[in-house]
Formats: sequence, structure tokens, C-alpha cells
Amino acid sequence: MTDFGHAKGFFPGVDAFPSVVCARRPLATEDVPEMARIAAIPRDLVQPEALAVQVVQASFPLPRAVLTRGAWVLEPPAVRDLMAKLRRAGPPLREYANAEPLYGVKTGFNEAFVVTQAQRDALVRDDAGCAPFLKPFLRGRDIDRWAADWDGLWLIFTRRGTDIEKLPSIKAH
Repeated sequence: MTDFGHAKGFFPGVDAFPSVVCARRPLATEDVPEMARIAAIPRDLVQPEALAVQVVQASFPLPRAVLTRGAWVLEPPAVRDLMAKLRRAGPPLREYANAEPLYGVKTGFNEAFVVTQAQRDALVRDDAGCAPFLKPFLRGRDIDRWAADWDGLWLIFTRRGTDIEKLPSIKAH
């Protein structure tokens, strides 16, 4: 099995998570293998022209016993060990916060509420009082597995009841 994560090179313009599974039933004369070969290639490293070599280089053994009806974790042993260590270290965020994770802020009109660094700087230059209402903004595509790559976007975030008249640059925007 080869997992290409969120590789966009295979299907440009499509949000897909491609993977390839190659399997066969063992012959009656063969023992069922205890290990499967897995290759997980990070999306940014997929090279379609060198795919065969990449699959061989990225492959690692995975115990077949972990390939159950539940969700599969197709990660190298070091990543699986790290995740197990994190799970042992403390409760999941859902339990710690006693709340279900949400999808994040939905503006309904990104063109009005999501601004670039230059736009943010102009808004603050015109009215320094609006700075607390401009928050760094990450989109789903900016978040990778272990890190975030901030694209310099800001969200105009006001709570219900905020007097917009006291924020003239934001109101004008």
C-alpha cells in the first residue's frame, strides 16, 4: 500500500487523498505474511516521474494485525511511536477541554473578513484601535501534519455586540 497523503500533483484542482493498495490472497501452500509493506510519501515530496523509486525508498514493514476494520495508521514506526507517546502523555484535547472540536470560524464572506498583511497594516495605520480585532488566520490548506505554514492572512474578528462605529477603518473596509 502506498499513501500519498494530500498530494495535489496527481489530480490538480481536486481535493483528494490518493492511495494505492496492492493485495492478493495467499496461495494455499503459502503462510499468511505477518507484515505488510507500506509506503507513506509526504504530499510535498511526491515526484510522479520517480514514483517507483520513491515507493521502494519510502516503504517500511507494518504488522498486518494493525490493519483492522477500524481506522488505519499508515505511518513509519517512529511516527507511530511518537503518536503513542503523545496519547500516553495526557488526555486528548476533546477530553481536556470537555468539548467537541469545531470546524473553525465561518465568515460567509471571506472577501470582507479575511485580509492580507498589507491590508491589515493599512487598517491599523488608519486606526490603531482595530488591532485587537485582527487575528492571524490559518486555512485548512495552510496546516500540514506537524506544522502550519502561515500565508500572512488576517481575520477581522469581532464578537456580537461590538460597536463597529468605534472601529472606523474596519467599518470602511
